[in-house]
Amino acid sequence: MVKALKIEIFLLCMIVLIGLAVRSRRSLFSSTQQLLFSMLGYTSAAYIFFDMIWTLSDGVDGTLGIAANWISNAVSFSLFAIACLIWFIYSETMQGSHLVTSRYRVVLVTLPTALVVVLAFTSYWTHALFYIDSQGVYRRGFAYMIQPIVSYCYVIHTSLHAFVQSRRVGSLQTKAIYRTLAFFAIPALVGGTFQIVYSVPGLCVGIMISMLLLYIICQEQLISTDPLTGLNNRNRFETYMLSLFSNVGHTDDVYLLMMDADGFKQINDRYGHVEGDHALQVLSAALKRSARRLAALSHVMAAMSS
Repeated sequence: MVKALKIEIFLLCMIVLIGLAVRSRRSLFSSTQQLLFSMLGYTSAAYIFFDMIWTLSDGVDGTLGIAANWISNAVSFSLFAIACLIWFIYSETMQGSHLVTSRYRVVLVTLPTALVVVLAFTSYWTHALFYIDSQGVYRRGFAYMIQPIVSYCYVIHTSLHAFVQSRRVGSLQTKAIYRTLAFFAIPALVGGTFQIVYSVPGLCVGIMISMLLLYIICQEQLISTDPLTGLNNRNRFETYMLSLFSNVGHTDDVYLLMMDADGFKQINDRYGHVEGDHALQVLSAALKRSARRLAALSHVMAAMSS
């Protein structure tokens, strides 16, 4: 009965993760970010699948049971490290990090994961990360800790980076995404702790919750952003103003800058709406460059100009 419940939880998490991966290909940000998010969803779902196979095969005696146990562990060890690597690259890409701006740096970042994969698939002979005893039971190897250290170093590094970035940016949208990236690992860590203490599949539930929260935050940003200019729309402007006035003191000054594009109607009438849209994009790009230097006005200017 307990094993059947675990399988149901595994299947539910797999369905949700695959659904998020499929949906993200249609809606989330740039094509690179779409690809990385969907890869993360598929890889996490594959990891959960092989973890489920391990649950079914662990302790099953005989050649077939031992083979399934060994293969599922080798693949799940590898997939978990790969999923953490993909998350690292995705998070650093969202933050505009220099660590993922060149192929050379990406290769260097990938090397620890490659080591884990090699150790996982050679553990049949070396017993480095794990081994299966004569009764078909999984046992940890002498170098087992390499896998969690490598995997969690990716997550911890990018989480701390995102947390620092969230303290620096002025944009509410960007701050919300950075905070989500920073605290992405918490549900997985809590779930993993429950899995260790109570032998429940908490890690897969934590991964599912983390990705679901990130997906929701990204969707909220799309809802609050003008698709043509990429600037904040009225909904985001009103949210920002409410937040601003709720936090401002009686002695603080608040300034509202309103801008109007002169001659915009003539551009549409003379050159057509395609050029008019291009003019709006050029204007919005100028506002974004100015907002980098005037962080306190960035939301207000962006929202009023969209």
